[in-house]
Amino acid sequence: MTKHHEGRILLFGAVLTLTACTELEIQNKPPKAKAQLLANGALVDLDVAMPPPIAFTGAPIAIVLDGTLSSDEDGSVATYLWMATDAPAYERYAGNGRVDSGILPPFAGDPPPVVAPQLSLGEGTYKYSLWVTDDEGLTSDPSTLEFTIGAAPAPAP
Repeated sequence: MTKHHEGRILLFGAVLTLTACTELEIQNKPPKAKAQLLANGALVDLDVAMPPPIAFTGAPIAIVLDGTLSSDEDGSVATYLWMATDAPAYERYAGNGRVDSGILPPFAGDPPPVVAPQLSLGEGTYKYSLWVTDDEGLTSDPSTLEFTIGAAPAPAP
């Protein structure tokens, strides 16, 4: 945004007109990704030092990767990108001729690019990262969820 300022000065009987311009730049701030995990409808606290595994009972667990707390203080979140960031590169990009051109196709193990994708997962260790992009095209740093679905630890005697 450019603003023009004009002023007049009387100097030795002559009127001088001065014009000055100032440039005001409004900087867009990047959005913030915030990922949460729900297992079978309940929020899982992954902020503890060693989160316990999500109990596996033999049937796949209904998982929701929740990005609804992501935000953009000077606009709005326009897109959500979830990636299975524990997938090794040889698996993610194996046999793909487009990798060298820099155009990467979606990996079959990635969740859909929605705010809260729903997955059905079995036993294992998982790592998913969320990036959000705002309405001005800036992308956040990732918010990552790491969790294990497995046998619940035996109670202490």
